[in-house]
Amino acid sequence: MGERKWSLKELAARADLPASTLYQIRLGRRGCGPVAIRGLLRAFPSLGYRDLFFDDDSVTTEPYSDGARAEQQEVAA
Repeated sequence: MGERKWSLKELAARADLPASTLYQIRLGRRGCGPVAIRGLLRAFPSLGYRDLFFDDDSVTTEPYSDGARAEQQEVAA
């Protein structure tokens, strides 16, 4: 998988996660919860959370701007 040429089974072993879990995440059939996040960070110790889970430096983890928050509330209503 990717630059390291690991199989899904190898990644699962390094992350201490079931290969089926990683497969479902890869297909987008399930989200990446805290256990999977910790496992993937364990498998890639030289990378941080942002490196693993964001592919664009413009992505922000800051709270919503007021406009975005208003939009979110409208969608929820």
